[in-house]
Amino acid sequence: KVMEAMMDQQQEQEEEYGVAAGPIPIQLLEQQGIAAADIKKLSEQGYHTAEGVAYSAKRDLLKLKGFSEAKVEK
Repeated sequence: KVMEAMMDQQQEQEEEYGVAAGPIPIQLLEQQGIAAADIKKLSEQGYHTAEGVAYSAKRDLLKLKGFSEAKVEK
């Protein structure tokens, strides 16, 4: 759901400015309620864009230390 909101926001910006905004930096997930500590863990594991997280297999995210099923669903 967080990713859907961010993608919608990106699409609105693209329509408003007429330019593609590009990949969403993972740090912006904090604005959508994702904890800074979780963002840091994702970054340390090689995830640098919101799209990278969104398109990852759920089972891969569940392998990350500290990521429960509920957290991955968010």
